[in-house]
Amino acid sequence: FLEKVEAVRRSALDKKKVEETKNYQAIDYDAPIESDKSTLGFGTRVGIGIAVVVFGLVFTFGDFLPSGSVSPSNESTVVNKQLSEEERTNYKRALEGYEETLTKSPNDPTALEGCSSIVG
Repeated sequence: FLEKVEAVRRSALDKKKVEETKNYQAIDYDAPIESDKSTLGFGTRVGIGIAVVVFGLVFTFGDFLPSGSVSPSNESTVVNKQLSEEERTNYKRALEGYEETLTKSPNDPTALEGCSSIVG
């Protein structure tokens, strides 16, 4: 039994020495590559391929698909239609006041902000 244990030990030491010499040898770039085929199975490769194709199609045709959102120009027309006459006159008066302030002092931040919030 001890002889078998000693033989296994010597075999392990020999393998370790061979591996160490492989690690410190010069790299042979022309040698064929030994690949480990157990890393990726066939199903994994197929799944990755399908995912790549799907993501490629999504990014390629994503701009052409309808997004379901309303464009800003449509929203502004809806807001204009919903304003009552009283609200329109109030906004018009406020805008005229801001414009009058801007003629006196063109860099007034309050008037600039008020005009931009009403107009835009």
